[in-house]
Amino acid sequence: MVSPGPVEFGAVEGSGDSLLQTGVLGKNTAGGRAVHGISDGGIGVTGDSLPAANADTDPDVNIGVQGSGVTGVLGQDGRSTGKLATSGQQSGGHQVGVLGIGAEVGVYGSGNRVAGVLGAASPGTAGVQGEDGGHPGSLAGNFIGNVAVSGNVEVGGDLLLTNQDIAEQLPVEHAPSCEPGMVVVLDDAGIVRPCWTEYDTRVVGVVAGSHTLKPAIRLGHAPGRADGTPVALVGVTYCLVDADVDPIAVGDLLTSAARSGHARKAAEPARSFGAVIGKALAPLRRGQQAIPIVVALQ
Repeated sequence: MVSPGPVEFGAVEGSGDSLLQTGVLGKNTAGGRAVHGISDGGIGVTGDSLPAANADTDPDVNIGVQGSGVTGVLGQDGRSTGKLATSGQQSGGHQVGVLGIGAEVGVYGSGNRVAGVLGAASPGTAGVQGEDGGHPGSLAGNFIGNVAVSGNVEVGGDLLLTNQDIAEQLPVEHAPSCEPGMVVVLDDAGIVRPCWTEYDTRVVGVVAGSHTLKPAIRLGHAPGRADGTPVALVGVTYCLVDADVDPIAVGDLLTSAARSGHARKAAEPARSFGAVIGKALAPLRRGQQAIPIVVALQ
């Protein structure tokens, strides 16, 4: 039934008497649009579904608008230049406002200036919630690339990090002079520089990032900052050591060496207090080389 003018609900109205019948059917075999809605101020296409008797056993009966597409084709494509491209609302229980199920991507969002997907939460709820479904190896959320957080992060379980040390961005006198793996100390102005004396109590750590070991946590990091370098304060990192003064065995305590930027075995306990960098995790009989150590300032 087609209406020539304004009606209460729509210009086109269709009805079906069973689940196998369609209220409104649009079909286009030439590659164009089967159904297209344009609105000057309201909603171009809207779909409402009333509760059905078998809604608990058949979740498909209460879908307001459903779109299905073959591989590589969008089932539902919503685009907007100013407001919402696609809007879904539900009330009561755990009903879903927008549901996306796909062989690869269920819901895809791309934003030019603000956000690809935006979720706003009412008090006591989450703006965006992801659940892993309890399946081994599945993830509640997966981010590829950088993630910025302007508020607090609450973690109820373990925080698993693949990298192995905690570093802090500290000011250096000349950043290129502090290479990854170097032992660094503070000068009288509180600026970081490579060590140059044995058993120096001003030692603060090892420049992070040598070989394959990168900082798991970086404190004081500011994008674009050129006057600082990340210094490993805790954890496992590679450190330049000088074994010519004393051979180094696994478990030996290490302190600053006379060779610039290197560590040596802390062979004199009386001089080592306050000057220990950490503990060797690999041996070195002679020469200079970077070995893994666990940083533990003492």
